[in-house]
Amino acid sequence: MFIEEQASQLQALMDENRLYGRGEADLGGMGGYSGFDQGSTGSLEDKLMALELQNTQLRLCFERERRKREEAETKLTQEQGYIRRLEDNVKSLRGSRVVMDPGTYREVAEAYIAARQTPARSSHHHGRHSHNSDLVCDHAHPERLQ
Repeated sequence: MFIEEQASQLQALMDENRLYGRGEADLGGMGGYSGFDQGSTGSLEDKLMALELQNTQLRLCFERERRKREEAETKLTQEQGYIRRLEDNVKSLRGSRVVMDPGTYREVAEAYIAARQTPARSSHHHGRHSHNSDLVCDHAHPERLQ
C-alpha cells in the first residue's frame, strides 16, 4: 500500500512538473533570463524528475530499513523476555530443588536404575498352564541368580 501511495504521489508530481514546465517556457521568452530558455528548462525538468525518482527510491529503502529495525527490536524484546523467564525459572528451581552437577546426577541415576532392576526372568512351564509355552515367572530361583 505504501508503494502505491508513493507511485501516485510521483505521478502527481510529474504531471505538475509538466504543467509548470510549460509555464516556465513562456516566462523564459518574456523575461529574457539566461536560465529559462527552452533547452535548459527541459534539462532541468529531466534532472528534477530524476532527483524525485531517486528521492522516492530512497524513501522506500528508508521505510524498508525502518521496518526491519522495528522487527529486530520487537524480536529482541521478545527474546529478552524469554531469557528473563528462563532465569526466573532457574532461580525458582534452585530454591525448591537440589541442583547437582552432571557427574553426580549420572551416579545417582545409575544407582537408582540398578536398584530398580527386576531379577533375571526365566521362562518355565507350570503343570496346569502347559498350553502356554512362553509364560514368564519373576519369582527368584536362588540357583539361577548366581
